[in-house]
Amino acid sequence: MNTDLAKRSRWRSAGSAVFAVALLIPSVAAAQPALPSKGLLRLLDEMETIETDSTADDAPPRTPRYGVTSDGHLRFLSAAQQHHFPVEGVPPDGPRSVAAAFLQRNADLLGVSSPAVDFLVDRVREKARRTHVRLQQTYGGLPVFGAQASVQVNGWGGVEFVLSDIVRDTGVLDRGDLSTTPTLSALDAAERAAERLEEEHPGAVLDTSAPQLLLFDPSVVGSKGPMRLVWSLRLWGRSDPHVGEHVLVDAHTGGFVRRYPLKKNVLTREIFDADNSDTDPGLRTRREGDGATGNANVDDAYDFLGDSYDFYMTYHGREGIDDPDVGSGMVVSATVRYCDPDPREPCPFPNAFWNGGLQRFYFGDDWAVDDIVGHEYTHGVTDFESNLIYENHPGAINESLSDVWGEFIDLTNGAGNDTGSVRWQIGEDLGRVLRDMSDPPAYGDPDRMGHGSFVPPVDTPTPANDFGGVHTNSGVNNKLCALLTDGGTFRDWRVPGMGIDRVARLYYEATTNLLTSGADYYDLHAVLEQAARNLGEIPWYAVYKAGVSVEIADTAGNVHVDVNHFGPEFGSDIFPFDTIEEGHDAAGAGGRLIIRQGSYNELVRLSKSVVLLPKNGTVTLGR
Repeated sequence: MNTDLAKRSRWRSAGSAVFAVALLIPSVAAAQPALPSKGLLRLLDEMETIETDSTADDAPPRTPRYGVTSDGHLRFLSAAQQHHFPVEGVPPDGPRSVAAAFLQRNADLLGVSSPAVDFLVDRVREKARRTHVRLQQTYGGLPVFGAQASVQVNGWGGVEFVLSDIVRDTGVLDRGDLSTTPTLSALDAAERAAERLEEEHPGAVLDTSAPQLLLFDPSVVGSKGPMRLVWSLRLWGRSDPHVGEHVLVDAHTGGFVRRYPLKKNVLTREIFDADNSDTDPGLRTRREGDGATGNANVDDAYDFLGDSYDFYMTYHGREGIDDPDVGSGMVVSATVRYCDPDPREPCPFPNAFWNGGLQRFYFGDDWAVDDIVGHEYTHGVTDFESNLIYENHPGAINESLSDVWGEFIDLTNGAGNDTGSVRWQIGEDLGRVLRDMSDPPAYGDPDRMGHGSFVPPVDTPTPANDFGGVHTNSGVNNKLCALLTDGGTFRDWRVPGMGIDRVARLYYEATTNLLTSGADYYDLHAVLEQAARNLGEIPWYAVYKAGVSVEIADTAGNVHVDVNHFGPEFGSDIFPFDTIEEGHDAAGAGGRLIIRQGSYNELVRLSKSVVLLPKNGTVTLGR
């Protein structure tokens, strides 16, 4: 059977393109393709080549990547290498305007239909001829909690990447079913929140941020439930660092909608010693520039906070927890040998935490070890960067990123036990292991989203359910990081090892420039792929293969695969799959399997609908 398949797709191949096909089709019905919408095809048609000195006339075709929601709306979009999506009518030197205009002009693709929806610039960061613009979704001028879009604009004024984690169904607001005029005043909301925390923590003296009126939709963080009008405020104990929460109070009923911990279980340093008491901050024992004290808890905290600062400075040029580029003078303050004032809690305190309200670190007796200190330090960095919401997927990513940098710091500072048997263990120097990044199931954590121990999203996150399994589900990205760093084969997917320095830069690019606060695991994979493209030092197919292995790659109708029999010289943007079977397994239902010219002597079994496209000439499949 000879079939010309090229005419069935907008992806054209150069020269003749004829398949001779001998395929064994299973008797079961294949899944229907998840095809892109007409609007998305229109946008893809508008993609333009960037004329640069490095653009070769004979360069192989590069394909864009995109992901859609279950109802067909655009979730993320990544232009092909050396291409962008132009935005007409705005100044090429105005990336803020470019980003806002792109979202406005493609509102229908994003699933935005209400004229009351807008996107306001939240943060702009320039890096290497690119500008990363993060925008906050609003409705009628009210911010929507966690609903953000991240847009990458290049030096030619075109859009290279978009991630949209937003509210699309605004019907309850459009119809007026939910009033945006609060019944409860800001002062009443603050008083109710303070009263609740004071009841739970008798004697606590609280400081409170100014309440902000927001809209909260659980869909942004992967939960279910109605949209609410809320007052958002932070409360923290002036004399008790264990008290600290970000609270959302229903602006109509006064009920608590969400409670997120500010405490999560810098380089002018000051180290205090509580001497296994609840004294806070304790006795200041060592300041920046002081010599060693002989107190192992104090000296270890001082040294490992320095190691954490040094890693971020050496690998990322980051001069502090709060400022990525220039030191702000923020003091890195920690208390060691700290105990919880609650008499029901054990002392010595068997944990460590960063308090985001007080912006200080606390370590139980002997808990100031290198990977734990690096873990908590990174919680501080995350607070000032993506500010990942502490529940369900974003909370698991938050915890995992702290494990990632904590272990990178551990493996590069020359301290402690870093032998192969404990290379990826968290807390090995405590005398007890908390997690193993290379083998998460060894300690009850999942190494992929389909693992039996993966905790499904919860609609009511609480400390009792670990806010939707944030520590357990961190195992998925932990496994991904270990694979990318050391390489290996997982679930029959061969991943090349990239080393700590390159993988650290990959995660840093993703989390500081591209990730939004409500991101789920599929979003994380999309931004890691884009980060690989931005940096140009990690082939994005390696990120893709690792993502498929841990089941976070979005393979629903948007995977473009090259089966490459001719080696990597055709470009890093080409998947090095040697067989049709590997390419078929990589493509999702409705995905496009692009096959380079040649003869593939395989018995091919198709178990799902894929679009087969030849490249550069005739392709013969089957025996």
